[in-house]
Amino acid sequence: MKPKPVVNALTPDDEEAFWSALGRWQGELSLTDWRITRSPTPSAHMAEMHRWDWKQRQVSCRLGLNWKSSPITQTTIEQTAVHELLHVLLYPLIETVRGNASPDDIASAEHAVINTLERLLVPDE
Repeated sequence: MKPKPVVNALTPDDEEAFWSALGRWQGELSLTDWRITRSPTPSAHMAEMHRWDWKQRQVSCRLGLNWKSSPITQTTIEQTAVHELLHVLLYPLIETVRGNASPDDIASAEHAVINTLERLLVPDE
């Protein structure tokens, strides 16, 4: 079986730009009460938050190394960092409503807010 080609691979400079943007936006969004750690395991997506610890307010962020059809620019790096942090911002709300709606309904409502805020905070080029 042929391996899938890497279309948009992050460089080490791109990775550092992402982590820098994540730290900067964590402050801008007043999320400094959360401990966000770097996961050594890459994501299959552009990035994702995983291993949530609600009581400790800690989450791990996995960065994908192949953004496939998404171009890698300063803007998309910034948008992706903001997108992931908006998951953190909305996590308390999601945990509060969990059990009262389907997982798909929750994810859809969460992404409706995230996608809107992402475009407002980091507009396209």
